[in-house]
Amino acid sequence: MLADYAMMLLATLLLLAGIANLVLASAAIGLNALQCLRRRRGDQIAGGGLGFAAETRPFVSVHVATHNEPADMVMATLDALAAMDYPAFEVLLIDNNTADPAMWRPVKDHIARLGARFRFFHREGVIGAKAGALNIGLAVCNPETRYVAVVDADYQVTPDFLTSAMLAFSDDIQFVQFPQAYRNSQQAKPVVAELSDYFRTFPSAANRSGASLLTGTLSVIAIDALRSVGGWPTASITEDAQLGVALWKAGARGLYVDKVVGRGLLPLDLAGLRIQRNRWVTGNIQTLLGTLRDWRSLQQRKGKVAVAAQLTAWSGFLAIPLVLLSTVIVIRFVAPELYDAVSSLWLWSQWIATQTLLISLGGLVMRALANSSPATLAVMLSLLWTSSFGWLSALTGRRLTFHRTPKAGSRDARRFSVDVIASWLALGLGVSFWISGSPLTAAALILAASGLVTGPVVNLCLRRAARQPETLSCPA
Repeated sequence: MLADYAMMLLATLLLLAGIANLVLASAAIGLNALQCLRRRRGDQIAGGGLGFAAETRPFVSVHVATHNEPADMVMATLDALAAMDYPAFEVLLIDNNTADPAMWRPVKDHIARLGARFRFFHREGVIGAKAGALNIGLAVCNPETRYVAVVDADYQVTPDFLTSAMLAFSDDIQFVQFPQAYRNSQQAKPVVAELSDYFRTFPSAANRSGASLLTGTLSVIAIDALRSVGGWPTASITEDAQLGVALWKAGARGLYVDKVVGRGLLPLDLAGLRIQRNRWVTGNIQTLLGTLRDWRSLQQRKGKVAVAAQLTAWSGFLAIPLVLLSTVIVIRFVAPELYDAVSSLWLWSQWIATQTLLISLGGLVMRALANSSPATLAVMLSLLWTSSFGWLSALTGRRLTFHRTPKAGSRDARRFSVDVIASWLALGLGVSFWISGSPLTAAALILAASGLVTGPVVNLCLRRAARQPETLSCPA
């Protein structure tokens, strides 16, 4: 009797969680679709342009935060910055918590050769990862600084980076964001197309309400606005998104400019891509939860839909359905008498989970087709379980750890064995539901498990591009 009550309670809780997950997934897919429609209607706006004369252009402090980065890569980034055509800028490189001097001393020596515009800072015990390093730059930058630009350690900017940024600013624009692009894009087209899907869809549509958020590199921010919100937030592992939300809450207006002004490096392999995606998903959901706590005070704030769409753009919603369906199949075959006792609840759980699967997978197909790049669906499926499980850790309320995207090998690939485990579990469940006469549920689960096929192809593509980034073509 006690076991029956316990099973009834479990079924009820899982059903309620499934219903909440279905609503969340439906809302997120709806937001995605809305942003696609807004983008297609041409909602992107152009910057007004401050029109500064060359001799009076505002001073810009460019900040590059590094941690355990290959010296050759960082020096190439600095050389590109030195070649900018803008007349009034400095470059601060803030190396934080790199224990091996052999990694940062060559960079320090290289900066000494680049001239007085370039300054090097090495700091130990920095708290807040990249955000902590950027706050150091904010504290020591030139007093004449009016704008702060952020460039990642692997990005090589074009000479007109800062000139283009200043032309995009207007009196009511406090920050400008450019798209992320990649130097080896021709060798990994499906991966690049999947990564670029965000920029093609979400910030462009958000321009209508001035609610475009920041994305971590190639960002240019008015220093007064940055300081007014307390600088870079160190509580989130996606400090860029959290800062964008803080600026939006404070009434600052952002602008996304669809012009490539710099190119970085793709992750070296699928494990590195999953590390990057896990950080984006968990950090953005963490930021969204913090924003929702203040939602009542934001009732009159324009751009709420655009902000929510950007923060959920990378998230999947299949973790709870997988748990639901796993529980259903286990109880059905292991304890059929208990299954019969709560059969209606279990059937509702199966229906809810199936609908969530179909909605979420349908959203992936929609986004792939909307961008005229069906090959991106393979990449999305390879990242499906990272996107679906990653956001759950944000619900715990604990402080999350920042994991940089590896530039010299993905040593902690085992952290993401959840993708392989979840894929095999989905495949096994799909076969079980097919045998038990539920072909729709089975088909959705088998599609959700297809990362077992697409994952190795994506991994091979990235590895070959990393070995021969300029010459090798990626298999379709």
